[in-house]
Amino acid sequence: MEGYQACVLSSRSERGSIIAEICRNFGYQTALIPDQFTGASLRLMREALSEASAGGIAADGPLGPRHQVKSGVIRLASALGFDLLPVSVDSYRKIIYKKRWDRMEIPLPFTAVSLVVGAPIKVPPKLGPGQIRLWMKKLAKAIDIQDKKAESMIIK
Repeated sequence: MEGYQACVLSSRSERGSIIAEICRNFGYQTALIPDQFTGASLRLMREALSEASAGGIAADGPLGPRHQVKSGVIRLASALGFDLLPVSVDSYRKIIYKKRWDRMEIPLPFTAVSLVVGAPIKVPPKLGPGQIRLWMKKLAKAIDIQDKKAESMIIK
């Protein structure tokens, strides 16, 4: 994302604050958003991204369920004209927190890590509720494809 005025959205929590600090160290703007999705949350996200040329957000949100795309991601892309980039990361040697809802993974030092970015997905403006669900499924499928690519690239 070098050269882009990017804003990374994360949850207003200890974990989200850590993500925000890491992103700020890389030169990105950040915005901490409440975990519970409300109209106010969507307004905060729109405001944070309104001055950005790119944004980053976890499609499954801060509370899960894991790998289930949330409607807010689609609504934001539709409202602000952002393309969606399906992204996945995998690593060979890692710690997996199996009791967490998101099964957070931490790569171990000196392990192989793969990062894959899929083709941009252009979401049309002014989507209705049925259309939003369709785009949620499209994004979930695209992320799943990137997950498989990232996993297949790991040298074991």
